Amino acid sequence: MKKLLALALSALFALSLAACAGTAGDPAPTDPPLASMPAATASPTERIDLSFDPDTDYVNAYGGLTAHDLVETEDAVYWHSTNGRAYLYYYDKACGESGVLCPRPECLHDAVENNRDCAGYLGTFDPSLSFFEGKLWWIGYCGPNEADRAIYRMDPDGTNREKVRDLSREHEYQGTKYYFHRGYIYFYRADNIVRQGSLTLRISVSRMPLDSDKLEVIWEATSAYVPQATLRFRGGEIYIFAQFDGGDENTSAEELAALSYRLEILRWTEGMTEPECLCRVDNAVRLMNVAAYDVTKSGEIYFAVPSSDGERRGDAVCRVSGDGSSEELFDFFDEENPFHIMSITDGIVCASAYLQDSQGGRIFWIRDISGETLFKGRLPAELAPGTEASVSILTADRGHLTAYAAAKDPEDPLHYGLFCLIRYDLTADGPVGTALITVRRRIAVSGD
Repeated sequence: MKKLLALALSALFALSLAACAGTAGDPAPTDPPLASMPAATASPTERIDLSFDPDTDYVNAYGGLTAHDLVETEDAVYWHSTNGRAYLYYYDKACGESGVLCPRPECLHDAVENNRDCAGYLGTFDPSLSFFEGKLWWIGYCGPNEADRAIYRMDPDGTNREKVRDLSREHEYQGTKYYFHRGYIYFYRADNIVRQGSLTLRISVSRMPLDSDKLEVIWEATSAYVPQATLRFRGGEIYIFAQFDGGDENTSAEELAALSYRLEILRWTEGMTEPECLCRVDNAVRLMNVAAYDVTKSGEIYFAVPSSDGERRGDAVCRVSGDGSSEELFDFFDEENPFHIMSITDGIVCASAYLQDSQGGRIFWIRDISGETLFKGRLPAELAPGTEASVSILTADRGHLTAYAAAKDPEDPLHYGLFCLIRYDLTADGPVGTALITVRRRIAVSGD
């Protein structure tokens, strides 16, 4: 029986290695899209490859995820939540099956708390899961504390899991998020630095080869207030979106009070000594939404900025013009609510607002980059009869939304919750949701 079950599971996990990855208010702008940003300067003998290779390139749609890992191939969807659900789950597109990505039929998987013997147990760590050269790669803990980290990989069916190599403690490898791209791991981090007896904050972007401890710092800056960053990719171009104020240990108290917290959009390619600044926005909001930045395959750059219609505060969408200025395209206000942008991916902008009416809850507004509304309303998410779920959109394209939903388990709402990855098809009749992966997990309750 076990042999037959193993054969069945083997067939189930036979996944391909190829990756796949009219509205209220002001009318939407009708300007044609901007032409691609000019390519970064390269030597006459070196041509920058701007094409997208699904087998080696990071997928920008996942670039702003901080509490989730998400990877999609032609045959499967993989999901790992970094905020407490420590297992890697899969959804098989062909047969609709889902579960922990572990090929061992005798394994109890996530039925056991922190089951380190399960091949699908990844632990909780900073987001890093990527699909690279036919395998799933990630960075995880390999010792008793967070300083002990290693690079891992395994086949898409959960077999051949292996530790590629440890990460040396001699270098600062503890990033906030990791991106596997063209043979390198890119990451950003913020550090407290004491200089001349004064505390300075430093934001940096670095990379390292998969097969070497050679660490290369691409860019860094100082800031008196907490700096933040996120990364996107376009072939051989690396885009850095960073917010900081430039203050350091030599900045006086008077100068600190006058510092402007700014957003800088930078681009770096192989061989450059430092990135070039494509756009700078002064007086930026201090809380950066790292999911609200997008670089398209043709080179357009879009990002969210705070906006106001007088008394109400919401968000607007901007793009970078060829001269380095930022151009506001449209805002997110209707007659009743200001909307805040959740994400910008693949030219699709997702925003939401919490309603103050008798129904309450959250309403979503999905638009493309021209301002056209693709959907506006509530997203259905009944994880179990009678449950009321909280929904957050993770990624989007013109025809689909991928969302995360959470609700209390009606069978034991005090101790257990239901957590779900949902794919919505945007149809003419509204969004149609399909639960790809549902996990029942115990909730930590004070006094348990």
